[in-house]
Amino acid sequence: MDKDPEAIAVAERDFAPDPRVSIFRGSFAQLLQWDATAAGLDGVLFDLGVSSPQLDVAERGFSFGKDGPLDMRMDPDSGESAAQWINRVEDREIADVLRSPAPPNSPS
Repeated sequence: MDKDPEAIAVAERDFAPDPRVSIFRGSFAQLLQWDATAAGLDGVLFDLGVSSPQLDVAERGFSFGKDGPLDMRMDPDSGESAAQWINRVEDREIADVLRSPAPPNSPS
């Protein structure tokens, strides 16, 4: 299960032929909606966090060392990019998010 379509493509390439493996593109918040949960699971592989391919490809918008767009979405087909958000909100809201000890609520 992953939000990132590129990670799903890699998982499908590497694991889809194995009948014991189910691959689902989505948020962990959707875990209970996944058809595989109805049949019961023997194990789950969670991909938690950012991966090297996300950091290494400047176009993904996560890179600290390469120039690229300010995107920062795990699922590039969902929601607004970081650049869109920054251009939409007031400076005060950006400051509040940066000062907050918890990450801002984001859509699942």
